[in-house]
Order: sequence, then C-alpha cells, then structure tokens
Amino acid sequence: MNIIELKYFIYKAHLPAPIKTSKLLITDKSGIIVRLKNNEGRYGYGEASPLPNFSRENIKEIIEIVQRIEARLKFDEYIDDTNLLRFTNNYASLNFGFEQAIYSLNTPAEYNSILLNYIPLNFLIGLRSDNEVLASVENAVENGYKTIKLKIGERSFTEDLSLIKKIRGKFKDILLRVDVNGAWNIKTAINNIRMLNPLEIQYIEQPVNGLNELLSVAEKVETPLAPDESISSLSDAEFAINSGLIDYIVIKPMNIGFNDSLKIIELANKNGKSVIVSSMFESPIGKNALFYLAAKTKHNYAHGLSINVKMEQNLLEQEAIISEGTIAYNGKLYPYPHSIDQLFE
Repeated sequence: MNIIELKYFIYKAHLPAPIKTSKLLITDKSGIIVRLKNNEGRYGYGEASPLPNFSRENIKEIIEIVQRIEARLKFDEYIDDTNLLRFTNNYASLNFGFEQAIYSLNTPAEYNSILLNYIPLNFLIGLRSDNEVLASVENAVENGYKTIKLKIGERSFTEDLSLIKKIRGKFKDILLRVDVNGAWNIKTAINNIRMLNPLEIQYIEQPVNGLNELLSVAEKVETPLAPDESISSLSDAEFAINSGLIDYIVIKPMNIGFNDSLKIIELANKNGKSVIVSSMFESPIGKNALFYLAAKTKHNYAHGLSINVKMEQNLLEQEAIISEGTIAYNGKLYPYPHSIDQLFE
C-alpha cells in the first residue's frame, strides 16, 4: 500500500487527578495524532504519545522523525507502508501510531468483526493516604468496579500491608491488584509477597526491576506475579510466556507497538495466558486502539484503561463512556466525528 500524504497534530492533555507511583508523578502529557492518506484516498489515524520518564523516547524526538517523513513525502510521490515503518522502528510510541493508522488502512473490514463487547476495567488508585485510598475504593465499588489496582512501594511495607488488610477486610469480594513499579529488591519482594499471600491478591505487578529478577521471585512465591515495565518487546513477552512461571502479562502497547501487541495477545491466547492491556494515558485516538486490543484477549479480567484524560483541544473529547466498571466496545477503531480532520488543516 502506498502512502501519499502525512499530516500530524500535537496535543496536550491533563489527567483528571495526579497519579503517583513509587517512581513517577504523572499530571499531564503531550502526544501527536498522525493522519495517513493512501493512494485510494482513504485516511488512517494513529497516536504516538510517549510518557515522560517512562518511555525510551520523548515527544521532541518523535516530532523530529515525523517531520522528516513529512519532508520526504514532499519530494517523493509516495512511500509504501513497509518503508514508512523503517523510519519508526527505534521509537515504540511512533511505531504504535503509524502501525495503528496503517492497520486500519490495510484491513478496514476487520474492525467490524468484533461484536459488541463489554470490556471490564480496573480502577487505578495511586499513592495516597489510607483514608483517601479507602474512600476511592468505596467510590469505585459503588460505581460498579469489581477490580481495584493499588499502587504501593513508596512507604514502608508495614504501612502498605496495613492498608491492604483494611481494604480486604472491608471489601471482601473485589479483585485486588497491587503494583509496586519495581520498588523492591529480590529478597525484599519474596518476604513481602509471602506476607501478602493470605490477602488473596489477584496478582502483584512488577515487584522488582527486570524480567529475570521477576522470574526469580516467581519461583519462590505462591501469589501470581505480572510483568509490566519489563515487557517492552515481543521477545520479552515470549520469554515470560515460555518460562511457565507467569499467568498474567501487563502490556502497554504504546511502549511496544501496535503490531507486536497483537502478536503478544495471540501468543498468550494460544498458551492460556492472560494479557492485561494497560494505558499510558492516551487521547481518545490511541485509547480506542487499546480497546480494540483488549477485545482481542480471551479472558474476562479487567484491563487498565479507566483513566480518561482531559484534552486541551475539545475536538478530541470522544472517550468511551464507562458504566458499571466496563466500557461497551463495538469493534470500530475510529468512531471519531468529522471535525477531527479540522486538526490537520
């Protein structure tokens, strides 16, 4: 397929409330929306939005690459889609955006093949005081969420354990996930996880740094572990799946790429593993692609897609409506208003 035009738009967005982890404080972000036009006159849209202090690349770098491709198209009649992706290979978020757009152009009928799908979501709670956390859990449960994801790892483990016991004591029926963001070493992780075991945690996300460390811990504990930051490629996911020690894999497609995320989901489905699709706080364009990927998984566990960012540009406020802790997804990747094209004029 030949791409004859590239246009892009830079956006800024704010989170509805700051998200604090053991390593990051996230309040806002920027990204770009790309629009590709093929030789048949059809458009494909994609998003590239690296997360500061998390992604390997930054927004300045990906804008420079997009401008380079744009300049190339002014001199060439077209660039075929395979050559186009050679420009983006070293930048996961840019790969995601271009692959998202190209995928829609190559297989437009595919998007309507998924029937209406109610995708469950986890409710994410960052590092806060005990009272704030308990109030947030209660609010989430009242609004229909059945899965809570709790960030820990900044305070002493004694304090974190006390909080988790309070949550479990008051909310016995919820699925509870704990995300450490790599704050523990191997010895500490093994000791802490063994103390968490009686509290029926669905899984503990990224307790240590790196996949090898995580697998070392997984051999010695009963509570399921899930890699997140340590999955940055298809080969990482293959290694985790083939280890036989991991049942849950959290992926951030913006940090991996759209095509490889699809391959990871297909591999996990084939091997009876559960991929949890997680957002890096994308705009509605990128988020909708994440819903599509989540709908491809073969399980009923909640995905990490509940945070709706507030765009500075109102034209993109097309977030899916969350009801009873789920979103209704009908398989269409681009349910955007016609006004979206005004962004590129």
